[in-house]
Amino acid sequence: MGNFKYKNIIHFTNTCKKIIRECDFDIDEQTKNNILDKANHIWFFSSINNHQEFVEEKDLLPLTHSFTMELGSVRNINELKDINIMYNSLQLVNNSEMEEWLRLSNYRKFIKENSNYVIDLAYLVGKIGVYKLYNKEKELIYMGKSRDLGSRIISSGMEQGGYFFSYSNMQNESDACIYEAYYIALLKPRNNVTGNVKDAPTIKLDDLKFSNIQTFFKKDDNI
Repeated sequence: MGNFKYKNIIHFTNTCKKIIRECDFDIDEQTKNNILDKANHIWFFSSINNHQEFVEEKDLLPLTHSFTMELGSVRNINELKDINIMYNSLQLVNNSEMEEWLRLSNYRKFIKENSNYVIDLAYLVGKIGVYKLYNKEKELIYMGKSRDLGSRIISSGMEQGGYFFSYSNMQNESDACIYEAYYIALLKPRNNVTGNVKDAPTIKLDDLKFSNIQTFFKKDDNI
């Protein structure tokens, strides 16, 4: 997720203040103070409970980064107040809850930035599985796995030039790794490099049940 880190609480809160100042709508003092109080709380929480090691292990944005990203994406005073409410409701209890919350936070920002043309796959955020990407002719072009299908399907589709997708939920990452490798060797999608060998597998795994093929773009006349 990159090497950028806030140097200290002053660096972090000054960034939050700068974002608030640059908003192109009026913000009352109470809302400003609520946001800055929340920033202080987030900084102190991020300084304990091995938060940095946790987010690095899970490949997540730190809570401080997630907060400033959400601040920077607001378009009106109501969205700013919604952020305050969301962080009020966040139960900073354990790493499992934190992981789920951070994934949803990062996903919310992505969808907001791309809401004009990308469908919402929030129901797949934090879900483990494998997925297939297809071109406009619905030809398989890529096979992947993820512990966060909601975010990965869309970002991978953009990277690979995909247009349609299907997915299958898995019980754990080990199963997803095995099936990804198996389907790459078996189906040989053209955009996969690793594991896309010339020969065919001699073992046979049970076929997974994939979702119906659907586009991750909002409907247009070309679909």
